[in-house]
Amino acid sequence: MTKNENDKPGALIELSTVYFYTGSLPDRLSLRDCGLALPRKMPGLICGLYGRQSKQEGFMVAHAYAQENKLEFTVIDFTVRLDFAINPGKMKPEDLPLHDFLSLNQVRRQTWESIAFALEDGGTSRASASIEEDGKKLLLTRPDLIAQLCELPDYQHFRVLAFDAKPVISAQALQVGAVPVRHWAAIESAVCRLNPTTQVALEYPGDRPRRAVVEANAPVSRPLGASRPRG
Repeated sequence: MTKNENDKPGALIELSTVYFYTGSLPDRLSLRDCGLALPRKMPGLICGLYGRQSKQEGFMVAHAYAQENKLEFTVIDFTVRLDFAINPGKMKPEDLPLHDFLSLNQVRRQTWESIAFALEDGGTSRASASIEEDGKKLLLTRPDLIAQLCELPDYQHFRVLAFDAKPVISAQALQVGAVPVRHWAAIESAVCRLNPTTQVALEYPGDRPRRAVVEANAPVSRPLGASRPRG
């Protein structure tokens, strides 16, 4: 938990993502183009690294990935404002309506079972996700289930959902935070940590076709976030 993440109403959750490029870094980036890529499409979400340890490990992985692919990279930090207190303990099913931040590493077994049931109702096979250990294993291979979970009525109020996943650039699991685009207005700021003169705009993803919104999160053969021709 970072210094901005506390248990008081109005807390800020800070997520971090990495942007890879060749040549010179643009003077202006759009956060909607810089989401952390996961191995499955995450429609309607923008993702970033969550938690101090995951960020440190993620930046090391990004450095190795950049060297291997002869790329440069920079780090973008963005903050999300919460309306409700962060639950300092393990979340019970009855706690879910009272909070807008949900970490799947901080929930009780009953909550995992309710999540698995919700996914089953949403059209996804329950498989072995009825207990915490199997649920986490399932999300490592099917992170797109988080996108599906966010679309269910009982979960649409969450502004950030944190879970373990393997980003495209990493063979190891890292803690990732996902922000549904419906809560885009809760993103208060975005800064380029290593290149502070580069502006990071908070343009709403709905300004462009839906396909372009999720492009940065799709499995790709080109480098994650690499500069692409401007349209």
